[in-house]
Amino acid sequence: MKIHIFFYLLFLLFATIATNAFATIETNYCNNQKLKLAMPEGEGPFPGIIFIHGGGWVSGNLEDFSDEIKEAARHGYVAITINYRLTREEDKKYPWPAQINDVKCAVRWFRAHAREYKLDPEKIGVIGHSAGAHLAMMLGFTKGIEKFEGNGGYEDYSSEVNAVVSVAGPSELKALYQQTTYATPVIRLCVNQLLEGPPTLKPDNYVDASPLTYVENNEFPIMVIQGKLDQIATPEQSKILIGELDRLGHDYRLLEYDYAGHELKNDWPHLMGELFKFFDKHLKHLEMEPFSCSPYPSCEW
Repeated sequence: MKIHIFFYLLFLLFATIATNAFATIETNYCNNQKLKLAMPEGEGPFPGIIFIHGGGWVSGNLEDFSDEIKEAARHGYVAITINYRLTREEDKKYPWPAQINDVKCAVRWFRAHAREYKLDPEKIGVIGHSAGAHLAMMLGFTKGIEKFEGNGGYEDYSSEVNAVVSVAGPSELKALYQQTTYATPVIRLCVNQLLEGPPTLKPDNYVDASPLTYVENNEFPIMVIQGKLDQIATPEQSKILIGELDRLGHDYRLLEYDYAGHELKNDWPHLMGELFKFFDKHLKHLEMEPFSCSPYPSCEW
């Protein structure tokens, strides 16, 4: 009996090690912002994924994706979740483009530390939710546009990414401001803080900060994930984006959840599975498994 108990405990120990075969690290990167990293065991190099939290550019933090980076490490990715400057922090204001400056600097930091963290610097993907999805798209679409790079450091490294996933992301900020839903007052407050006024007073800011403005520059595959009941980044936002991607002949995937709102909480486990299929194809160059889309959710590619 004691022998059986010993081997059972030994089994639990090795099962725990196998389940948690990664290391986590927390450190600062650019502009005194924090990031958390999860790294698989093994020699590598491994492809990387950057997770960007949402919160209307006014709230949220890296802990929003702390579980997801561990899951990514289990799937063989070096993954980071990052903070970035919010529009208001204590007594300071950080309007646009501080947020994209930080995100681009995070990519450069990632590449600068590639050897240390066993990262393949040629294979980096990014995923964001809500405001984080807006930043993920801006990151992917604005390759080579100097004004968005900022001066946070690591200028010798590229901020380019190789694949983008947008979850409930706004693509056209003037349309976001003008839409009418129960969330309109909060949306307008957040966008006003980001762009320092409404589109009637700051029209150039809305063009400058909209991913749709730069979609023609996009060279990399993008996966767009949308809840059809979303009242914040409404389906119209993804419809506008997909229309342009389709017109330009760009590589995209659209995954729509018929009964999901902005947070997609009930669908998050399924969403993560589809996300890894997408990144496995474009960052690991594996043959892509079919999306699990029939009869729900619906897909387009």
